[in-house]
Order: sequence, then structure tokens, then C-alpha cells
Amino acid sequence: MNERISRRRLQLLLQHANDSQTALLEIARRFETGGVIGTEAIRRLRSVLAPQVRRLLHALAAQVVVGTEVSEIGAGLLCTAVRISEFVFSRDERAQWFESFHPAAISFKERGLRGRFLGNYGNALAECGRLDDAEIILKERLQCAVDQVDQAGEGLAKEHLGKLLLRRGRLAEAYTQLTEAFTIATKLQEEATVTRLLKDMADAAFRREEIDAGVKLLEERLRRCEAAGDSLLVLSTCQVLAERLLDSGRLEQCKPFAAKAATVARQLRFPIQLAAIQGTLGNIALEEQKFDTAKKHFARARRIFRKLGRIVEQGKTASSLGQVAWKMGKHNRAIRWFRAAIEVDKGVGRKNDLAIDLGSLAGVLSEIGDISGAMDCYAERIEILDAIAEHERAAETRLTLARFSAAVGEFEAAISMGEKALQYFSDQANPRSAEIKLLVVQWRNQSARPIAARSNRHELLR
Repeated sequence: MNERISRRRLQLLLQHANDSQTALLEIARRFETGGVIGTEAIRRLRSVLAPQVRRLLHALAAQVVVGTEVSEIGAGLLCTAVRISEFVFSRDERAQWFESFHPAAISFKERGLRGRFLGNYGNALAECGRLDDAEIILKERLQCAVDQVDQAGEGLAKEHLGKLLLRRGRLAEAYTQLTEAFTIATKLQEEATVTRLLKDMADAAFRREEIDAGVKLLEERLRRCEAAGDSLLVLSTCQVLAERLLDSGRLEQCKPFAAKAATVARQLRFPIQLAAIQGTLGNIALEEQKFDTAKKHFARARRIFRKLGRIVEQGKTASSLGQVAWKMGKHNRAIRWFRAAIEVDKGVGRKNDLAIDLGSLAGVLSEIGDISGAMDCYAERIEILDAIAEHERAAETRLTLARFSAAVGEFEAAISMGEKALQYFSDQANPRSAEIKLLVVQWRNQSARPIAARSNRHELLR
């Protein structure tokens, strides 16, 4: 359907789009009912409506040259289908549809549609990793709300823009947008939005290392969720609080939230959430050096993940069990767990996790005297970190590998690795530059000695 079609066929196409939009709204209503009705709604959505909506959107996108009417009905259908599009349609596919309808958005007659369309378009671009484009569209969406004197739309636009800026690391700008969105939502008494924004504002506070402010915001969110009787949000908020407090080393504050999350997860019979909080409880015990307790929590989590076929989470719990075994001095068991985690990391393509687990395995191998094995792990870790542009961690690992190389008398390799690490730290004006320069000079001097005079001790230099 690449050429213009007859007016009669176009009218039929638009009617089908309107009917599908009505059906999608009914599906959404039934889904919110929950239970058997909600389950049946999802089944119908996937088996009947999703393929039908895909065909309609492709057809409408191909006919945007006809005029604003086609773009408007296509944009409306696409915005209504946002929930299912996240699960059924690819990110690129959604972005292409939005791009097709965007030029006509300025002329949309339905009040509010242009704003909804721009908001969904910006979020779709962000999901594709096109952050520059997403920021442009979300700012356009904000200006649209301001021009229309749409306070609710302005608050929503600021929320979306704030989340994007937070993702981009522009923390001060993000916090400003999110707090302004919070003020608007509070004024309009939009409780669901207020609750949602409390978490976003807390995320911004934690990113700025304002731990107390972040905890206070999440505790306010928890209070509101408990007052509303929303057990799902109580569970998620307790989980986030427990994880944030654990990361901050505040174990005593962390424990009550972790325990409450576990209780609510059991009450709701949510195995995934229960397994996740078991992992948090395991990490708390690990920090307290209660290794047997930690092992039990991680093992419980792993059993749940295995039962549910959650491969990624199995890899994470294998890594955690490896850490417990390592701290308990059970090196062979730790090696088995880390290798199991690495196998999962490679299978699912989680490169950051792979780099972490390779580093852990290298540490265990070095402790049992397998220097060659440890060096191989570090070399592979460097390749991974270079591939994901983790330059600082790659430089640190190069320095570690350089120390190993020097320890076994491979001074040329040590000098090469040391100089590459030095290149990064010099560029960063890091005070460690002097330390690395001294090591490289030392290795050059050792390399220049007669072979017989060199030490053959394979001790680890730290």
C-alpha cells in the first residue's frame, strides 16, 4: 500500500483504526479489572488485536501523504496502543511509526493529542537510545503544554524530561524538572503521579549522593502507599529502600525494610520479588560476615530462579554464592560458582556482569597460586571493558595485569600494560600518574638487568 488509495478505501481504513482504538480502550479497562477478566483481556490483546494494530499502523504510516486526518488517527491509535506496543512491537518499529506521523502533529485538531503523541514519541526515542533526539521531542512536548495552558500536561512533560535528564547524568537539571512536576501534581491532587515522582526524585537525590534526602523521599512514598493500601507499591518501595541503604552501608536501617519486603512478597505470592529480596538479605548477611546465613538466602533465591527459568538471575546468584565461598576460604567451590556465572554472562551477553565475574575469578585463582589462570582472566576482562567503553575500569585492570606480569618476570608486557594504564590516568590528571610512572621506571630497570640477576619469585605485587 505504497501509493494513494481511493477515498472509499481510505475511509474504511480510518474506520478500522477507530474500531481498533475503541477495542484497545476496552481491553485496558478489562485489564485493570484483574483476575480472570484481566487474563482473558491480555490473551485477546496478544492473539487478535496486536497483529491487527500492526497492520493498521503500517497502512496508516504509508498513507500520511494523504493529509493530517490520516496522521491524526494513526497517532491516536499509536498512543492508545502504547502499553501493548512495549511488549509486542520492536523499539525501532515504534520509533518509525512515530516518525511517520510527527510532521503532521503541529496540525492535530484534537486538543491534547499532540502533547500525548510527543510525550510517547520522546519516550520511544529514549528507549532506542536516541537520547539527543528524545530530548528535543520532550522539550517540544513541554512547550506544547505551556502554549495550551495545560497544567497537567506540563507536569507530565516535566516528569518525562526529568527522567531523561537523570538518565543523561545531568542531575541538577533533572532534579529541577522533577520537583516542578511534583509541585504541579501535588497542586492538582494527582496522588498516583505524586507517588511515582517521589521515587524519581529519590533516584536523583541518590545519584547526587544525598542519601538522607533520598531515604526521606522514599519513606514518604512508603507512607502514602500504605495509606492507600497498595501492597504492590509497598513491596517495591521497601525493596528500593533496602537496596539503597545497603549500598550506603546502613545495615541497621536496611534490615527492617528488607524484612518487610520479604513478608509482603510472601503474602502476595510473588516469587520473583521474593527471590530478589532474598538476594538483598543475603548481601546484608554477607556484609555482616554471617556467611552461613548469606549462603542460605542466596541458595533460596537461586532455587526460585531455577524453578522459574530465570537464566540471568541464576547467573547473579551463582556470582553471589561464589563471593560467599571465597570469603569462607572455600576456593574450589568459589571457582565453580564464578565459572557458572561466567557461562551465564556469556550466554545472555551481559558484558558488565561478565567483567565483574572474571575479576572475581581472577582474584580466587591468584590466591591459590594459579597466576597464569588469573592473568588470562584479567586479559579477557580488559577486552570486555574496552568493548563497553568502561575506560577507567579497563585502565585499573591493565595496571593489575602489569603487576602480575612484572611479578613473573614478564617486564616487557608489564611496561606495555603500565604505559597504557598511564595514558588513561594522565589524560584524567589523576594523582595516580606519579605512582604508575614510578612502577614503569622500576620495571624498565628490572628488565635491563642480566637474566641471571632477576628475581624468580612469583609473588603477587599489590
